[in-house]
Parts: sequence; structure tokens; C-alpha cells
Amino acid sequence: MEKEIFLTKRDKKFFKAKLKNVQRPNWTINNFRDKKKFWLDKNENCDELLHKEIKKIFDTIKIESIFSYPDLSKLYKKLAKSLKVNAENLLLTAGSDSGIKTVFETFVNEGDIIIRTNPTFAMYSIYSKVFNTKEILLNYKKTTQGPKINLKDIIKVILKKKPKLICLPNPDSPTGHSFSSSEINNLLKKAKIAGSLVLIDEAYYPFYTFTAKKFIKKFSNLIIVRTTSKAWGLAGLRVGYVLSSKNIIKEMHKVRPMYEINNVGAELFNKYIDKQNLVKKSVKRLLEGKKYFIKEMLNLGFELFKKEEGNFIHINFRNHRKKILHELSKKVYFRKNEIHNSMINFSRFSLTSKNNFKIITTIIKKCIKKN
Repeated sequence: MEKEIFLTKRDKKFFKAKLKNVQRPNWTINNFRDKKKFWLDKNENCDELLHKEIKKIFDTIKIESIFSYPDLSKLYKKLAKSLKVNAENLLLTAGSDSGIKTVFETFVNEGDIIIRTNPTFAMYSIYSKVFNTKEILLNYKKTTQGPKINLKDIIKVILKKKPKLICLPNPDSPTGHSFSSSEINNLLKKAKIAGSLVLIDEAYYPFYTFTAKKFIKKFSNLIIVRTTSKAWGLAGLRVGYVLSSKNIIKEMHKVRPMYEINNVGAELFNKYIDKQNLVKKSVKRLLEGKKYFIKEMLNLGFELFKKEEGNFIHINFRNHRKKILHELSKKVYFRKNEIHNSMINFSRFSLTSKNNFKIITTIIKKCIKKN
């Protein structure tokens, strides 16, 4: 049981009142995961073939990258060339999480109105509290297609409330909901009229192949954050970046830390950019696994979201749920219970290979036969 920390009156004067409402997980708790199980609980890239290729690249990293401070200029130039933008359009960050925080640090003042989806990535709520904003939540609704938010409803709120910042992961997590190119274009137009910044979180690119990058020159209010934690398989290195107009990036660089990312992550990513075909092949393998698993689950009569992007799948095991969750827990780490009304009774699995999904499917089929 977590111990409560009591503060004296003298201690309390040092603490910001706005942080009273911020609750974070206990950082001293052991989050051990057994290597013998499938790690499908945190949307990491669990492609074993990709892991082997990353290890080969990692083994070429020089000792200088460990004992010296980072020199990130080469990475900025190479990444810019790869993305077909200018280096002035980029800010390297410690994952997309740090990119999101930097947006808040640079542009958001206390009392500003922030619009975000619900449920979504947990740190949007945390940063809204830390920066003492006025949050407006756009709740997902349950539909036959899966959790959904109507674009017209979002635009109504934008034009009425004129928020400082709109936070829109595309696709979103945990729902897997996504907006199309034309929808994003329309939203950016309305947000510009309202004087609002739009943060598009593309953490799951290229599992969802659409990117708002092409709109950067057209819309000065667009900010895109990305990470290498998903498709690239580098979650532990904490490497990401922000894409935006030169003016916005210039402002964000003003609040960056002394070194944006660590040297080992920078060198590995620098080398990895030349081997992006490895990422594409990995994404293809994982999506093939997804296609197989979806077909098998539908054949067994289970409920799935009909439209779900990202590197994960949600399944409602219905009346077999209790038995299946119990048996799968022996072999797989996964998210057992979604709690939002739009996803109630669904369990989430990060993508893995077709072979691994075959093992999971076998366990599920045995549970059904026993019942």
C-alpha cells in the first residue's frame, strides 16, 4: 500500500497550490515484466526481427557517445533531409511526451483554455493541471464502428470557446480513432479562424499512414509531435521530435533543455535513419499479424472495433471474458479492462507477429472449448 506523505506548515509554503490536484503513479514500485511472456501491454514494438537489427546498429555505437555531451547538429540535418523539411522546422525531444510538454511550456499560460479528447494519452491531463489551464474534454462515444468523436462537434467547441491549444492525437490512444486528411484540413482552417494552436500527435505513424506534415507550410498554427517509441522500436531511448513552422520551432527552442536528447539515442537514431526500410518491414509484419488476429477473433464471434488505427487491437470476449483473461495472463501482458464508457469490457493487445498471435489464438480457442 502506498504511503501518504504528510507536510508540515513550513514545508507547504514551498509547494505550488496548483500541483495539489496532480496525482502520479508511485515511482518506487517495481514494474518487472517476465521475459518469457509476450509484452503486449504498452504499445511497444515487439517485433523480434526488428530487435535483432536494432541490436546490430547499437553494437556500432562508439564509446564517445557515452562519455561526451551530445552534438545534435548532424542528426538535425539528416532528419530534416529524410523528412524533406528544413532543420529549422525541427526540435528534437525526449519522446513525444517531452514535445507535448515543450508546447505547453512555450505557449500555454495559466487560465488558458485547452481542448483535449477523452480518453487519451495521460500526460495531456497532467500538463493541463501542471500549467493550471481550463480543460474542455471531448468525450468519445460508443458506436458500432468503435469509439468516435464527430468532427462537427469539435469545430463547434473551437469556434465557441476559442481555445489557446487543441490537443489531437491522430490516431488517438487508447481508442484507435483517427481523422482523415480532409478532416484535419477542415479542423486546421477553423482553428486558425479561432486563433488556436493545433497539436497533432502522430505517435503511431506510420501504422496509420496519413501525416499532417504536408499542412505545415499552409497552416502556421500547426504543431506535430512524433516519437520513435512505436514503429521504430526505441521506447527505452526516449527519442522524438516536433515538426512545425520556423517561427513556432524558434520559440520552442528557447525553452529546450541544454541537450534535447541523450547522445546514445541520438547516434543510434542517426544511423537508423539510413535503414528506414527496417521500420517499414516491421510495420508490415505487425499489420499482417493484426489482420490474422482480427480474422480469427471475428470467426470466434468476438466484438472488435471496426475502425481502429495504431499498433493495437481491442477485443470484447463477451461471455468467455473471465476465463480467457485468466488463461492469457499466464502467457501475455496486455491491458485487460478499458474503463471509459465508449470502450467498456474491451481488452487491448499491442501488435505482435502472426506466429505469436497464433499462440494467443490457440489459448483463446482452448478456453472456449472448456466452457
